[in-house]
Amino acid sequence: GLWNRKGLNCISSYEASLIYGEVKDQTTFAPNIAKTHNPKIIGDKAIKDLVTSYNLLKKFGIYICVNLSCPNTAGGKTFENPESLRDLISALKKEGKVRPVIFKFSPSLSRKELEELVKVSYDFADGYEAVNTRPYENGKYGKGGRSGPSLRHEALGTVKALREIAPDKVIIGCGGISTGKDLYNMNKEGANGGGLVYTGFVYKHPANPYAGPGFAHKVLEEYEKIIALDEIAAGMRGAENGR
Repeated sequence: GLWNRKGLNCISSYEASLIYGEVKDQTTFAPNIAKTHNPKIIGDKAIKDLVTSYNLLKKFGIYICVNLSCPNTAGGKTFENPESLRDLISALKKEGKVRPVIFKFSPSLSRKELEELVKVSYDFADGYEAVNTRPYENGKYGKGGRSGPSLRHEALGTVKALREIAPDKVIIGCGGISTGKDLYNMNKEGANGGGLVYTGFVYKHPANPYAGPGFAHKVLEEYEKIIALDEIAAGMRGAENGR
């Protein structure tokens, strides 16, 4: 896997809003926002920070993902408890909803914690994304988030739990997706689709053969082949049962 300790190594929400405003096809992406990488931004300041990004980007893309648990951002777990999430949602509600809102969880939450967070967010959330990178601290380099195949088991477990807890919500699976089989397994556990891919896209090795340009197309091609084989097998079983 990979370890990201560079904070939110991307452009600002303001810069992103300028770029997204020029995109003709708004069905090709989804903004993902998190608290600014600054340990001084906590409490009410953290809510204001996220609301600012939300307002700048809420009208773009397929949906907007609110990242509650970014471990490579200072204080990134600010909103992964029911009380703080309730306060954040109250603030977001005042700004109105333009696109569906998805909340992203970390891989370390228990079933009980997931149930509590879903209960608090249920009326406002259109769905959930599972999971973020796993918090990891290196003695020399400090804190960050680890991604890749080591997340796969936790991601699948969280997707399955969320599907049981919130059966009518959209569930997006991410974490450890390297192949079409990985995506297929996510969907078997209840995901409606796969989301952000990090390690699978950039780190090529024998167990991750599709990294680089065309990654998504290759994963989907393999996924579709698996689905087609499933349908053939189901047809054969049906024919056997009909005899």
